[in-house]
Amino acid sequence: MAITELQIERFRCLDSVALELSTEENLIIGPNASGKTSLLEAVYFLGHGRSFRGTPSRKLIQDGMDEFLVIAKLSQPDGRIGIQATRSAVTVKIDGTRAHTRSSLAARLPVQVIEPGIHKLIEEGPAQRRRYLDWGVFHVEQEFYSTWRRYRKSLDQRNALLKTNAAAAVASSWEETLIAAGDSVQKQRLRYLKKLAPYLEEAGNALFGAPLECRFHRGWPDDQTLAETMMANRQRDQQQAYTHAGPHRADIRIRLNQKIARARVSRGQQKLLASGLV
Repeated sequence: MAITELQIERFRCLDSVALELSTEENLIIGPNASGKTSLLEAVYFLGHGRSFRGTPSRKLIQDGMDEFLVIAKLSQPDGRIGIQATRSAVTVKIDGTRAHTRSSLAARLPVQVIEPGIHKLIEEGPAQRRRYLDWGVFHVEQEFYSTWRRYRKSLDQRNALLKTNAAAAVASSWEETLIAAGDSVQKQRLRYLKKLAPYLEEAGNALFGAPLECRFHRGWPDDQTLAETMMANRQRDQQQAYTHAGPHRADIRIRLNQKIARARVSRGQQKLLASGLV
């Protein structure tokens, strides 16, 4: 799908913008401080319900104004997405109907951004890479979001019970759901990475002259089931009131030419490598 028309009102330095866009490539040109990045930020907000800069929505409103508005017409499926943000609330509408979750936006308008902080995907901890992975899985595996939510709910409940030393309650009331959902999350992630692998290899060869690959660490030992790991870790989990293994501890080990990338490339190469992943 693509954005064919874009309207932006009172967003950062952009007073009023109306654009007709190509369904293939669009090049935005202008002098410094003319609003190019703000335009990209507005598009990102349409797909994520937040700024990629981490700025609260109320601070995106132009000085002296009460709200901003971003509306896009989409090519496939034909329809519209609109976001209105005031100082106190954000309203999202998809095809004229109010939406209440960010996932509704993400499902309708997949958006990724390449910006100066993209090297964090390589340099920082597993949480960044899990977000990258799950964004892709969400758009390929139809059941992923609901399964992931079941897992997170079960995990939160298990951790809460661990804090009360309720071992029996943990085992009986939440572990069965957590294990079933966790196994499903892991399988969907792995399927996605297998589909992604040839594209990563191609990107690595094009950018670095060497294959790029993501090795998946699922978050518990390869020689154990998730149920076995939960049982083996229960005493430790209770002592520390935290679930130490599961999909929430997953990571993807990014390798370039069969070597771990994070420790072997410069900051500039990290940015190029992360761009290849996106």
